[in-house]
Amino acid sequence: MSIEANTQNRFDRDQTVVASWPVSRGPLDLAIERASRHLLSLQHRRGFWVGELEADASVTAGYIPLMYFMTGEIDPLRKKKAVEFVLSRQLEDGLWPSYAGGPGNLDVSVQNYFALKLAGVSPDEPFMVRARESILKKGGLAKINTITKIWLALFGQYDWQDTPAIPVELMLLPDRSFFNIYDFASWSRETIVALMVILEKRYTCKVPDYARIAELMPEGRTARFRPELDRFLGWEGFFMNLDHLLKFTRKLPIKPGKAQAMKKAEQWIVNHQE
Repeated sequence: MSIEANTQNRFDRDQTVVASWPVSRGPLDLAIERASRHLLSLQHRRGFWVGELEADASVTAGYIPLMYFMTGEIDPLRKKKAVEFVLSRQLEDGLWPSYAGGPGNLDVSVQNYFALKLAGVSPDEPFMVRARESILKKGGLAKINTITKIWLALFGQYDWQDTPAIPVELMLLPDRSFFNIYDFASWSRETIVALMVILEKRYTCKVPDYARIAELMPEGRTARFRPELDRFLGWEGFFMNLDHLLKFTRKLPIKPGKAQAMKKAEQWIVNHQE
């Protein structure tokens, strides 16, 4: 029997099974049944699913700094389209959500704000003023997550010293070790390996003065995290101290295994590129 015929038989069988399900006995059963029926209705007859992978506006906004980093310029038409799309997703309070129908998200909003400024949008525009005020109300740059910190550090808008340490030497650990990159999900693994290289190299792309976002740091605050004494205890304290230790090792003149680990990370990324 061919693959197509076998897949068709399984598809027909699945449809029959769903059709024979008993009447749901509660809200949870009903939700599961409706979700299953919907997914099966979207399945291609050859057994796979094809759909649009949607994301928040920061993915489109990220095209602007990405092109600036890679080439030093941005295609005017594409830049215009990206700006228009990002603005079309802005909420009334000036922020941007991380998912459709969701509330404003600090990190998405900071990334979008930076991209808009890099695209040449004036910070005095009413929609930029609303965004800036709402971002500051949420804590500004002092409260952004790790990914946003690294993203901004690549453009000189955040201090590399205040980003976490992810030693690239992790690439040298065998798959059977107590901790290795394969402990992470596939999508996380691809990101983490790339971040290892970025955090080791700490490349910085200088941007024009008009694109700087120092105004997003609350007055009297710094990006550097200074926790309370009790937060040095427990697992949180352990990882904070480990981070300090790993950063200290960057200053050592001899770094055994560093070059080998970087080469392995580079090859891993190339091998897993689609």
